[in-house]
Amino acid sequence: MNSPSLLYIDPDLRGEEVGAQVMTDIRLTSLLSESAVSVLRRPCGKDDILARREVFKYAETERGKNTLAELRRALVSLSHSSEFLSSARSDNERYAMFVGYARESAAFMSAAAQIESECLLLSRFSGHYMRIMNGQRFAELNDKLAAAEEALAQMGAFHVRVAASGSFLQRPDAYPPEAAPLTERISVASRDIGIDIADDKPHSPKRLSTGFIDAIAKLWPDGFAALRSLYVSFRGLLTDEILEYLHELDYYIEVTALCDKMRAAGWPVAYPDVADTPQMNCVDARDISLLARGITDVVPNDIALEGSDAFCFLVGANGGGKTTYLRSLGSIALLFTGGAPVPARSAKIYPYKRVFTHFPQDERFEGTGRLLDETNRMEEIFAGASPDALVLLNETYSGTDERRADTLTREAAERLITAGVTGVFVTHFHGVEDTGVTILSAQIDEADNNRRLYKIVKRGAVRSSFAADILKKYGLTREALSKRLDTGKGGAV
Repeated sequence: MNSPSLLYIDPDLRGEEVGAQVMTDIRLTSLLSESAVSVLRRPCGKDDILARREVFKYAETERGKNTLAELRRALVSLSHSSEFLSSARSDNERYAMFVGYARESAAFMSAAAQIESECLLLSRFSGHYMRIMNGQRFAELNDKLAAAEEALAQMGAFHVRVAASGSFLQRPDAYPPEAAPLTERISVASRDIGIDIADDKPHSPKRLSTGFIDAIAKLWPDGFAALRSLYVSFRGLLTDEILEYLHELDYYIEVTALCDKMRAAGWPVAYPDVADTPQMNCVDARDISLLARGITDVVPNDIALEGSDAFCFLVGANGGGKTTYLRSLGSIALLFTGGAPVPARSAKIYPYKRVFTHFPQDERFEGTGRLLDETNRMEEIFAGASPDALVLLNETYSGTDERRADTLTREAAERLITAGVTGVFVTHFHGVEDTGVTILSAQIDEADNNRRLYKIVKRGAVRSSFAADILKKYGLTREALSKRLDTGKGGAV
């Protein structure tokens, strides 16, 4: 687009696109429209992050909200006019429809030129349209548009007379007032003496046939000449290019509304510091996808992925918040690289260029088998692994036996750590505890029947809780073994 972008300082330097499956895995698709999600799928570098941040801060103000909403309304109207114009069946119909298209285009440019903001992206955008409005061509557009609208107003009323010999179309100035319908003459007389007459009931306008329009054009050649002059003069200048702003505005408006929803739920919202080295550090982070389910009372978690702890295994009891924690990492990283605020009290994050996820998706298998599917997806991740990548894995390799899965999990972690990625690997394979990789654990309260606390911490004295969960899963707890022995030859453990 030749007009300045509201998203990028230089659109030619946009980053590569994150896979659509990533957005599904972390459930951003449940919160934002496809248009807004498409923006988040292209992580930004530091300059664009900071430039967008200023737009978001502007959008948080009442004036900013109103301004962006006004611009969007103008574009929606223009979009409708564009659809009508593209459906024109004849030149005369096209000339008439172009009047509305030109009017909506001019309204958008006028609204854009009136924005007062010091934001780089907004001031550049406003300045561009201010220069257009101050130019000679825009003055010509206004003159021709005014003439065309006046022509439409004058020929807005025609009369059809039906007689035995056929139907006749007459200009309103050839239709004597005394020949007006009785109801119309009564309405005029009533208004003249101060009696208000209710407006006619709304009705759906009927599209005129091309023959009818051509007949009007013959009856009013001067009017259609004005319409044609507007079309010929400006059809090449007024194009659908500015409709590309619709998805850019949607992004700011939708994400701002989402942040308002977070604040209304009592969640802290912050603009992270931009880190120069790979890391992801957050205080009181939350999984934004929970809002889509109406869940607002959420246990926050800290995130500390950096240095020797940049890549970690996450283990613990099922239902303890491991997947929620993983989703919070992904959504916060992508909101950050989208220049938006994040659900955390404070944060410092590196602008990762790539984000990879692997969550269980049994329905995706297309007959290849789960393990083969997981292996293929992991090979794609290995190919893109680098210090600029964030990798989030959820129970990968769970499609095979535990011995093989344990080996594959260790090998995957080694390859990812060697590549320098930042990430978290959720797994239930207890063999990872002796790999030397940092272990995060989902806490439980053993004194309260293993109640889930939904807190994720670096492994310390909670090791036994994870081991107990594994023993319980495979029927190897003291109680289970005792029961087995009692039903056999007796004895105790």
